[in-house]
Amino acid sequence: MRSTYCSISRRFTISAEITSFVDAWQTQTEAALNARGRSVEINTYAPSPTSAALLATLVAATGAKAVVEVGSGTGISGLAIFAGMADDGILTTIDVDAAHQSAAKAAFAAASIDSGRARLITGAPQEVLPRLTDAAYDVVVINDPSADPQGYFDQALRLLRVGGVVVLARALGEGSKVADSGQRDPQTTALRELGEAAKAQEGTVSALIPLDEGTLVAVKQA
Repeated sequence: MRSTYCSISRRFTISAEITSFVDAWQTQTEAALNARGRSVEINTYAPSPTSAALLATLVAATGAKAVVEVGSGTGISGLAIFAGMADDGILTTIDVDAAHQSAAKAAFAAASIDSGRARLITGAPQEVLPRLTDAAYDVVVINDPSADPQGYFDQALRLLRVGGVVVLARALGEGSKVADSGQRDPQTTALRELGEAAKAQEGTVSALIPLDEGTLVAVKQA
């Protein structure tokens, strides 16, 4: 018998109206709203309110006390991480752009987050991540995987404890080009290959979510 649920779900479309409603439903603090405005000023990536809420929820679900973030932006995702993290949790946030880190630091201060809970490292993630300790983190968040998608994902799995979660934003690339089989530029191809590799990765369970430009979530099981 054909599943009624499957038939209905395949017809469901995530329209702009639904996306706007869901974004508006999320709770945003004044610090987050200001950080979002700052991201427009300096033209850097800003996760949607729904993506930020999902991130906070995933962090809370792990009971995270140690989180690594690649791509500080203006602190929007960092604020979401702090919202879900234990009160004594530490965020290590990495960005090659010092201006981004300054903006993130200001956002954390505006949210009254103790400066000792934010470890800001200015540098290339490809150089910084290998220096971090194996299996010492609960969550790894990759806000911009474009420089080295597979490398970042591999490093994330190394850094995570069993039961830890990696959240990879923009997994479908700019304009969600990964979903278009005709798009074969190097960056889109690398992201497409990462998606297939993540799905086949032993010792993990993963999901690709049609949120923003694709959100890949994987849990390390072994």
